[in-house]
Amino acid sequence: SLHNNELEGEIPRELSQMKRLTILELQNNQLEGPIPDSISEFEFLSTLNLSGNKFNGSIPRSLAKLIHLILLDLSNNHLTGSIPGPVVASMKGLQSYLNLSHNSI
Repeated sequence: SLHNNELEGEIPRELSQMKRLTILELQNNQLEGPIPDSISEFEFLSTLNLSGNKFNGSIPRSLAKLIHLILLDLSNNHLTGSIPGPVVASMKGLQSYLNLSHNSI
C-alpha cells in the first residue's frame, strides 16, 4: 500500500519484481500515463486500486489475465474508451467490486 504519498510519474517499475503481490493500492497519488500492461504479470493480485490519479488512455485488456481480481478501482482518473468485456468477465463472484466512475468512459 503506497496510497496518499504524492508519488509522481508512472507506476514504479520496481514493483514488477514482486511477482506474488496480492494487493496493490496506489490510490490518491499523482501517477500518470497509461496503465501499463505489466500490471497483468501480478498473477495473484486480488485488489488493484489506482483511483485518484492522472492515468489516461484506455483500460488495458490484459487486466483480464488477473483471474483472482475481486476489487478493481480505477475511478477518478482520465481514462477513455470502452470497458473491455474480458476484464469485466474475469471478475467472478458475488463479492467482486468494480469502480470506473469519474473517467471519460
